Amino acid sequence: MDCYRLLGEDCMARNLAEEVIRVGTDFDDTEHSPMRNAEARITLGVAAAREGDLEGAVAYGERALRGDRQAAAALVERQVHMNRRGPSAS
Repeated sequence: MDCYRLLGEDCMARNLAEEVIRVGTDFDDTEHSPMRNAEARITLGVAAAREGDLEGAVAYGERALRGDRQAAAALVERQVHMNRRGPSAS
């Protein structure tokens, strides 16, 4: 999912991110993989931003930073690092 996002293959990245969230979330919305789900939401947010849906991108980003995870700072740091090394930086 991250590789596809970095390559700008937003359709594949989005599909994989949606699958990560589906697999990591129980029927009652309990998240079994909160960090993976948060990273998937970052991917969905990046894809939304590239499509011009800034409101959607912000919503995904805010949702990624909420919830039961222990490494919000790591998510932000990882996203900043990926943005620097993304396709536009090449």
